[in-house]
Amino acid sequence: MRYPNMNFEVKPCYPLEWSNESIDIITVCCAFHHFDNPQGFVNECKRVLKKNGTVYIADPNFGALVRFIANKFWFPFSKSGDVKIYSQKELGKIFYNCGFKTVQVYRKGKGVFLKAEKSTLNFRL
Repeated sequence: MRYPNMNFEVKPCYPLEWSNESIDIITVCCAFHHFDNPQGFVNECKRVLKKNGTVYIADPNFGALVRFIANKFWFPFSKSGDVKIYSQKELGKIFYNCGFKTVQVYRKGKGVFLKAEKSTLNFRL
């Protein structure tokens, strides 16, 4: 086995079946646009990630016009399983609004990529 100290699992996106603060890294590759409850998924990521845990997402990148047409006219009537294609800004906002401390989103080629780190509260008196 190449990585004997690691476990790789495939699970549904919502609800996540892991216990609180039990996961170091969550990856989603070319699937986020299929999630019918993206906010629920992000909330679950926050719950199951350990302190300083990280979510990585890679999803298709389309221009504003293609996103608008697909999201408004194609996906509502399609049986493809696609729900919504997110802009770079929309994707980052979902994680930022959930309280992830570091959210980095960038586009490259035909993809949009996100890295979001779980926040840890540090109080000083």
